[in-house]
Amino acid sequence: MANISTYPLGSPKTDDMLAGTAVNIEQADGTKINVTRNFTVGDVAAFAVNNYTETTVSLTASQVAALQSTPVELIAAPGAGKYIKILELSLFLDYTAPAYTFAQTIDVDYASGQTIATATTAFGQSAADAVFSVGTLFSGIVPADDKVQITTGGAVGGGGGSSMKVKVRYQILSAINF
Repeated sequence: MANISTYPLGSPKTDDMLAGTAVNIEQADGTKINVTRNFTVGDVAAFAVNNYTETTVSLTASQVAALQSTPVELIAAPGAGKYIKILELSLFLDYTAPAYTFAQTIDVDYASGQTIATATTAFGQSAADAVFSVGTLFSGIVPADDKVQITTGGAVGGGGGSSMKVKVRYQILSAINF
């Protein structure tokens, strides 16, 4: 193997590639593995400057069916003096017959009860793969040290078989280093 310290110095361009590791990539069988990936210098620079994290949480069909009584955590509570600011949010319904019936909207909220975003019942009841992009997010006082979850206020019926993925881009704000 070559000694990397002997390589000549250069000036990076935004489309140059860096090798890295994408961690906890979920496989079809549900296991998670680490995978070597290429990242552009521009993407790494934007990530560093924007100071955000993006995660995707997968919900099984049984978790979707139980959302009224058992909310699913999307982002853990960050700790004392810290706040979760949601920047972007999208949901993907991976349709498997039969379709669900939702008595109320699908909500992403802080566990303390403030709603961050709402997906329509039509999205949850879709009879085909569907993506719901949230246009308007929470505007108000962000609760300290509070987790973010997905839930619904009404019954989920219809014996649906679809799974769901929720992609969240967010920042952790600190009262000490604001």
